[in-house]
Amino acid sequence: MNTTAAGKGGSSWLSLAALVSGNFMLIVDVFIVNVALNEIRVELAATEAELQLVVVAYSVAFSALLMNGARLGDRYGRRRLYLVGVAIFMLSSAACGLATTPWGLIVARAVQGTGASLMMPQVYSSLRVLYDGEAQNKAFSILGAAQGLAGIVSQILGGLLILLNPGLGWRLVFLVNIPFALLILMVGRISIPESYSEDRARPDLGGALLGSSAAAMLLVSIMEGRQQEWPSWSLQLLALSFAGLIAFLHYEHRLKRAGGQPILDISTFKTGSFGLGLLAVFLLYSSIGSFSFTLTMLLQAGLKMSPLMAAMIFTPSAIAFFGGALAVPSIVRGSAWKALPYGVAIFGAGLLVSVSSSLAFGFQLYVMLFALVLIGLGQGISVPLALSSVISGLDRKQAGMASGTVSTIQMMGAAFGVAAAGALFFAALKEAGPTITGGQSFVTAFAVGTTYNLAAVAVSLALFASIGRRRDEQHH
Repeated sequence: MNTTAAGKGGSSWLSLAALVSGNFMLIVDVFIVNVALNEIRVELAATEAELQLVVVAYSVAFSALLMNGARLGDRYGRRRLYLVGVAIFMLSSAACGLATTPWGLIVARAVQGTGASLMMPQVYSSLRVLYDGEAQNKAFSILGAAQGLAGIVSQILGGLLILLNPGLGWRLVFLVNIPFALLILMVGRISIPESYSEDRARPDLGGALLGSSAAAMLLVSIMEGRQQEWPSWSLQLLALSFAGLIAFLHYEHRLKRAGGQPILDISTFKTGSFGLGLLAVFLLYSSIGSFSFTLTMLLQAGLKMSPLMAAMIFTPSAIAFFGGALAVPSIVRGSAWKALPYGVAIFGAGLLVSVSSSLAFGFQLYVMLFALVLIGLGQGISVPLALSSVISGLDRKQAGMASGTVSTIQMMGAAFGVAAAGALFFAALKEAGPTITGGQSFVTAFAVGTTYNLAAVAVSLALFASIGRRRDEQHH
């Protein structure tokens, strides 16, 4: 491996600061947009489907190009691709902040996801090759802490930005990225050593195009089709999405047989329970990704809370997530599979409390805060274990490909969840609107939308528990 080591000295910690700061910015941007959704809806006159696409466009572009981003870094230099990603992210953030139409914002969000897909893989790869031993452990610990902190502060930061500058409003949650990105570019250029990989796999651009096209057709058909009461074109697009998925799988299989390196190695599905594990991860993340969307709509559009007040309600969940993640090492005790279902079950219990209390009593703040603590705690336990658990049955040669596949599935699941839960939410809101007063109609819509999250988590829990039992049987 052709690398430049950076394990000692002050410059190595400047490198770490530049890499971790970029990762922090990406995580913040995943969550900060939620607090701005209602203002975007009002100012840009965005439809329900367009509002969902503001969230989904980022995830689809991010996931579709993630593995190719890693390969490009291996071939052309991780520092170079990281800085290119930061520059794309900065310029697209400016485009988001200056958007005057919903579709202008949606396209800019997709470009943001492209920048993120170049940045994220280089952070993990660079930390592995630039640091050794105890320095590497410290670097990854700092990265994990930064990710947890980003989840905690993101929505509060968004609420504060909107409150402090109501003139710019939601635009500031994107424009704030520009000075941070400029600083990262300056520090990263002088401090991050360049590194490459001897295994310079070619990017699988054909697979990325087919996979992202199939996903985009599926999500647009669900969101736009529901809003327009399922016209014929939406059903045709839905059929095309499944045809695109088949074409994607066929292309990846042919590429593998020809000696290439696809972004999805079909052969890994023959290894133990990897395929079922991917489905469980997809469902888990589809629930995680969509819950904050529907709850944000309830709090701001339905209950007329300010962005800052709505963000504060999410804070106990974020803190509980951080606590759950810190508790994972003491909970696992030798088997991630034994601990993972407990985390998913706690998450599901929080969803059940939020749905049942909303249906029975309407919105009760203290009950919702309790539910959010359970949700955050369950996610904090299950999210760190999901990746390691799913790939634990594979050999070392497959682990790199599998970890990238799981990361892609996580982002795709988040996008699908926003489409599915959002479709239920807006359909219920439309039906309840004429007969129920404003706030209560949103409470009902939230409860209906969250039934998707609850069902997805229940199936995910059953799959994880089943795979865990199989693993135990194999070891006895």
